Amino acid sequence: MSKDMADPQSFERGRNYYNDGAIIIVALLLAYVHEPESFRELAPLEEMLARLSKEELISLISKMIEWWNSSA
Repeated sequence: MSKDMADPQSFERGRNYYNDGAIIIVALLLAYVHEPESFRELAPLEEMLARLSKEELISLISKMIEWWNSSA
C-alpha cells in the first residue's frame, strides 16, 4: 500500500494500529502488504459447517452462546 492511497493522517494512524496489532482497514491492508502469507481464502460458511459432525456443531453453538452471554 502506498501513502497516496490514504490521507497522511489515516496512513500514519493505520501504521500505528498495525504496529499495535489492531485491525482496521488501513492496518489490515498494511498487514496484507507486509505479511500476505498470513492471509488465506476460506471456504463458504455453509461448506465449513457441513464438514462438522453433530457433536462439533453442538460444541460450536454452545461456545457462541457462551460468548454472546459474556459480551452482553
